[in-house]
Amino acid sequence: MAYIIDPNRPHEFGTKFLNAFIANFTDETISETRLDRARIYRELYNIDLLVEIPPENGGKALVIAVEVKIDAGESKEQLGKYQRRVKAAWPHSEAFFGFLTVDGREGTTSADKTWQPISWTGLIDALDRALKSDGRSAIGYPMYSAYVKMMRRHGMADRASDTPLDDAVFTLWKEHKEALEYLFENRPDPIGDLLREIAKSEGEMAELLSSSLGVPVKPAASTSMYRRFFFPDLESRYKVLTKGREAWAGKTASIILLEIYRDGDGISASIVIGPADGAPEFRKRLIEAMNRSDGGNRRAGASGWAHNWKTTLVEAALKEAKDREANTMLRFANQIAESLSDVMHRKLPALLDQAIS
Repeated sequence: MAYIIDPNRPHEFGTKFLNAFIANFTDETISETRLDRARIYRELYNIDLLVEIPPENGGKALVIAVEVKIDAGESKEQLGKYQRRVKAAWPHSEAFFGFLTVDGREGTTSADKTWQPISWTGLIDALDRALKSDGRSAIGYPMYSAYVKMMRRHGMADRASDTPLDDAVFTLWKEHKEALEYLFENRPDPIGDLLREIAKSEGEMAELLSSSLGVPVKPAASTSMYRRFFFPDLESRYKVLTKGREAWAGKTASIILLEIYRDGDGISASIVIGPADGAPEFRKRLIEAMNRSDGGNRRAGASGWAHNWKTTLVEAALKEAKDREANTMLRFANQIAESLSDVMHRKLPALLDQAIS
């Protein structure tokens, strides 16, 4: 990743990827001459990725620190320690912090909320969009394409359509169907089983959520990592909410969704603010208002998404079969309602009114 976003490397992408990367943290427009002078560091102060954009015309330097986690969680106070190191090294800079994970989760402590959660899927989607015009002819494109395919193959990002790989999978399934079915059926993944249970009955889950929350809820775009739901009444009342991105939310293109997702070794639910290509300033004001409401400190970048009012549904300790009863979805719906009823009926409409005015 450090090589790909570095505009001074001989990949011919120029500043395309760096611009797309920075958009996860700030809406600020940065000049090409300034981006060309960017410095990209790996493992400086033990931080996985650091981007330094020098100041221009007497302004401040821009520094972005990103910690990457794949299988492991962060150690105690790790992100806070890294943040202090950055601020000590660049005391007069504008600093942003990103927490890059497979599922876009937040850090585990309250201090970690200054670190913008980013998923590999969201980041790769942003990089892909940056290439749509003329980037695919760059000398570095084969390397980038191989890198993205590797990430998707290992489950670190949602996989795009890949015809040769799809053909290979089809052949394997055709010739070894029984063996593959046995492997999949016996793979120990209780958390995945719970998410699949919701996926199989997402219409029923939406009805349970509607009943528990007291507002209409409908299924939206989902993957194996999360199930998303939208709120038709909110969209009817606030038309601006439909100016999101279909690739993120599905046909509803809603900016606000309820997401039930794999959270490390458990399952959580949050109100999520997604991309808003048609209303970026509204989205920025809404995230700022929500941060003030629930004590968060999430950055209102142009892409990615922000989780608010997180509810833990299943913790790592609750993996035994006895905890997976037939009424799991009802239990989840009741837990979500207990946590979010006041948000849906009072707080969120008030925040939307603030963001619109």
